[in-house]
Amino acid sequence: MTTHGESLTLESEIEALEARKCKLLKLARLRREVSELEKGKMCGSDGKVTVRIVALEVCQRFKLNIDQLLMKTRVSTVARPRQIVFYLARELDQVSYSEIGRIFGKDHGTITHGYRSVRDQIETDAAFAGQISALKESCRKRLIEELDDTKN
Repeated sequence: MTTHGESLTLESEIEALEARKCKLLKLARLRREVSELEKGKMCGSDGKVTVRIVALEVCQRFKLNIDQLLMKTRVSTVARPRQIVFYLARELDQVSYSEIGRIFGKDHGTITHGYRSVRDQIETDAAFAGQISALKESCRKRLIEELDDTKN
């Protein structure tokens, strides 16, 4: 026979286990999503690799990884590079706002805002414009390499 105190302890342990189970399921789902993105889901629906290559270049430049870039955070050290990906994908290959939104789990308005924010800063900040220009060039080179690799 259990006492009232033992019953409360057992219930709290069960609740703790259920909470851990939920966290593990969320983590597994997130890892599966990241894995799918790394396997090429970061490509446009037409098979282009533009967004994936741009994301990799931006991650390298800002010392991030794809997991961080895909996080649902507004921290500027992550959000700004993400907006730069939006901008460069549009500039380099006219990837649609909705396609970028699908890839990043964001709505059309968020992508539009990020694109315009980067575009506006380029117009007013010469140093930032230089950084974006250099990133755009490294993305172009990598896209060309990728095309050459697929032809061979």
